[in-house]
Amino acid sequence: MPSNSTDLLFRHITQYFLPKPDAKAPIYHYTSPSGLKSILTGGTLWVSDFAFLNDKSENRYLYEVLEDVLKKPQFPLELNLDFLSELTQILNQRADSLPDNYYRYICSFSSNPDSLSLWNYYTKTATGTGYNIGFNWKLLLSSISPSPEQEVSCGKVLYKPNEQAELLEKMVVGYNAAYASASSPEEKSQVLTELKSCLDILSAYIKYPAFINEEEVRICITQKKDSFCPRNAQYRESNGIMIPYLSIKFSADAVKSIGISPTNAKDLSAYGISGMLTDLGYSDVQVIPSGIPLRN
Repeated sequence: MPSNSTDLLFRHITQYFLPKPDAKAPIYHYTSPSGLKSILTGGTLWVSDFAFLNDKSENRYLYEVLEDVLKKPQFPLELNLDFLSELTQILNQRADSLPDNYYRYICSFSSNPDSLSLWNYYTKTATGTGYNIGFNWKLLLSSISPSPEQEVSCGKVLYKPNEQAELLEKMVVGYNAAYASASSPEEKSQVLTELKSCLDILSAYIKYPAFINEEEVRICITQKKDSFCPRNAQYRESNGIMIPYLSIKFSADAVKSIGISPTNAKDLSAYGISGMLTDLGYSDVQVIPSGIPLRN
């Protein structure tokens, strides 16, 4: 987590510079039938450790973009030489490593209520049926009660190279100024530590342009590591690996809709979901079958 001296810079980059979802539009969490039942019954979402959910190419991509940004002849200013040297070392060392100072948990959503590519991922069932849950993202965020060692961020994933470069330019300019004005080696070291943390968080929001059709929105919870305290995570098993996650409660009024994938069982699926919503106390929730034609 950032120190007090550069706390504002850290928050501006990881909180305010990230584009937010439309305030009036829901964000959609795609899931399987069993996942839907678990989420609605328990009133909780799982926020899983990012290191276990993505291959290393996603982290590496941010560093590829940053390297291109630093090579631009029209970079907005001449960087402090010592800072540039340190940043170059970070570029060479950090892309394939795990975060040193904190844990990072991610929950993924989409701005698209009827995405064929996402349906395809969650419809591996006997009936070929999957679901999404439309959340009011502000009500969902307000449900999260972070501990003192946690930070919560929410933003749209950036896919367009010009938007990615603009965000990283702002980050480099800000930390260059902080490094140049630091009055001691200890302060300079703290700036670089925070820069590494900032890069690790931003890597969750900068993805290859080929994935733009996912229109992803992410909630990220970062938690400071403490060697004297347990991380207080829960664990689920996947392919023999124990994956840490946090459970976050949400209020029933944060749920605005349930989407149903293209399926031959559309009417029965909608009928079952409507009864389930009533019995679990979810009111004024729309059940919306997909508008995508089903191929026979």
